[in-house]
Amino acid sequence: MPSPPSRYTCVRSGLFVVRLLAEQGIVGVLRSGVPLADEREPASASFGFRAAGEWESHAWVEAGGFVIDITADQFGDAPVIVLPVHDRRYASGEGSTALPAPGPKSVEAVDIVWQAWTCGTGREHFASLSRATDS
Repeated sequence: MPSPPSRYTCVRSGLFVVRLLAEQGIVGVLRSGVPLADEREPASASFGFRAAGEWESHAWVEAGGFVIDITADQFGDAPVIVLPVHDRRYASGEGSTALPAPGPKSVEAVDIVWQAWTCGTGREHFASLSRATDS
């Protein structure tokens, strides 16, 4: 398992957050950015998540004027970030500066997790993890 466990899960995790927000009547949008490698135009590289002075390919959710990121720990940041959308560490891209649209396997993975979450086992597991970290 990669360390931390959130590594390479930002799209699936973001899809889960979008679904969770929708259940509460809140519209969330999955955003992403991929830095371009172009030494002639450094500004063209400014997409994704800025960590330790470098732009990283990343996906997150925007809702209600906020960035919601539950996988930033893969870059050494906090495991959960909720910030205003104008935070300079996030820059969404389009086309070649964005991650590909989530494929069927990502959606299927979220469906499986969602089933566990809605039948209670996911919530119980999360609650037990929260209790363990509180002590």
